[in-house]
Amino acid sequence: PIASFARIKPLEADKAGGADSSKRISRWDEIAGTVEMTGVGGPGPGGAKTFEHMAATLPPEATQAHVYDVIAAPLVARWLGGVDVDLISYGQTGSGKTFTMFGPPHSMAHAAAALGGGGGTISGEGILRDEHGFILRSGFDALAAVAASNARGAPALLH
Repeated sequence: PIASFARIKPLEADKAGGADSSKRISRWDEIAGTVEMTGVGGPGPGGAKTFEHMAATLPPEATQAHVYDVIAAPLVARWLGGVDVDLISYGQTGSGKTFTMFGPPHSMAHAAAALGGGGGTISGEGILRDEHGFILRSGFDALAAVAASNARGAPALLH
């Protein structure tokens, strides 16, 4: 199945790209997955239109962990169960795609440095931080699943 999600970027995080726009998000519902925008030529007051095709709408205050848990973790679980999955981050320049996928600038490099020389078991403990995005979180989830399978005596590996 195909599902789409919306993550609403906090206005104060914008680099002046959308602050001057006549199009505004006037309300949203996280559970219902709806977003209402004004200034888009819709039938409502102020040209409002409600978009209702999302599986969920993540509010501006949503943490990276919450966004991962809602959007990516179920896909990672399906992938670990043998189902092919895709996750596409789509939006205009500056909308937060890279932040959602990787975290803030240099966060992946900091995580790699925290891994040190490797050897032994790799886990997110002491490495994964609140700001990390989908990529690192899904990698650690996959590694944890392999370790759990191996501990149960069902050898597994990622390749």
